Amino acid sequence: MVEIRVAPIIIGLLLAIILAIILKMMAGSWGEYTGLFLATIYVGFSIGGEYTDGIVHGVLVGIIGGIIIGIIAIMGFSVLRTIGSVIGLDILITLVIIWAIVGGIGGALGSVIQGPGSTERNTA
Repeated sequence: MVEIRVAPIIIGLLLAIILAIILKMMAGSWGEYTGLFLATIYVGFSIGGEYTDGIVHGVLVGIIGGIIIGIIAIMGFSVLRTIGSVIGLDILITLVIIWAIVGGIGGALGSVIQGPGSTERNTA
């Protein structure tokens, strides 16, 4: 059973949103996903343990972050709009799914980098 740790998720969520916005302004959608990927690698690294722990935490960051970024885009910040001038519910759902997939991959990679059995060192 995966124990959900909130502190790394909140830090990773803030990091993902900030990096996604800044890198999207500089490099387009690739920058957005790079920012998310780096943030979820951090989350997986700080969680440690098995790769499944990293996947779960990375997916949570991806889902919550995707919803927040989608809401910000709906509110009218043009730098975050994905297609055209209007973002709809279908694009929001697609965004959340893509962010969850990228988040899961980043979280798993971070956990693998940290190594199994490292949860004793990382208590947050």
